[in-house]
Amino acid sequence: MGLSTFVVGFLPGYASIGIASPALFIAMRLLQGLALGSEYGSAPPYLAEHAPIDRRGVYTS
Repeated sequence: MGLSTFVVGFLPGYASIGIASPALFIAMRLLQGLALGSEYGSAPPYLAEHAPIDRRGVYTS
């Protein structure tokens, strides 16, 4: 996610490279979304591993 965010900051504008600029921007935003989805999917198991045994359901919900 960090790399695609970094690349967005350096994308040239429409005046420089035309239609490729918004296409690259959309591609980077898609990569950000995919990266965020994978981070969210790994969070609940991590919480369950480190939560107190009697509070695992509460911590992971």
